[in-house]
Amino acid sequence: MKPVQLTVNISQKINMGNFESKGIVIGASVSLEESEDLQEAKTELCQKLKQFLDYEIKQLKGASK
Repeated sequence: MKPVQLTVNISQKINMGNFESKGIVIGASVSLEESEDLQEAKTELCQKLKQFLDYEIKQLKGASK
């Protein structure tokens, strides 16, 4: 039986200084077609989520200055 749904979550803790940290968690779910490769879909989704995470980290660090 082939999976029809893929969910990926990524997170990172950011040191904000003064013994303060913030955590960011980003996740997404996608529906898979019968012909789609699970590993390829996972790799693509992880790359997109990493881009979102990097953007959020930059925004968070920029806001703390």
